[in-house]
Amino acid sequence: MPKKFVFALVLLGVTVLVAGCNKSAGGVVSPTATPIPTGTTATITALYKGTALNNQPIMEYNTNGNTTNPQPSGAAIATQNTNSSGQTTFTGLTPGGYYCWQYQYQVNPTTLSTQTYCGNAWAAGVQLGS
Repeated sequence: MPKKFVFALVLLGVTVLVAGCNKSAGGVVSPTATPIPTGTTATITALYKGTALNNQPIMEYNTNGNTTNPQPSGAAIATQNTNSSGQTTFTGLTPGGYYCWQYQYQVNPTTLSTQTYCGNAWAAGVQLGS
């Protein structure tokens, strides 16, 4: 048997084998359309009435495990102060993971306000406050 013919048969067999591996009981398996975020850092910006809050403690939390309504859970896993631009960067995050960041500030002598972000869309940065 000529070598080209044998090679063609082997190639055909591999093609059939690969095609068979890509099928499930429900049909052809497709990869997910949305890429999984790969970032491991989040830059958090703290604002109050459009002004950057410098030296503002920002607390990072794990979430309650709920992906439709995540909330801060347990004790803060990290706390960092913002710089003069009102920003701080948290590192070592799990890509696509859910986290919460929160800060509190005194609005007036009797009112304390809390700003919170919880979710997994933090790779592009998070702005807390208004």
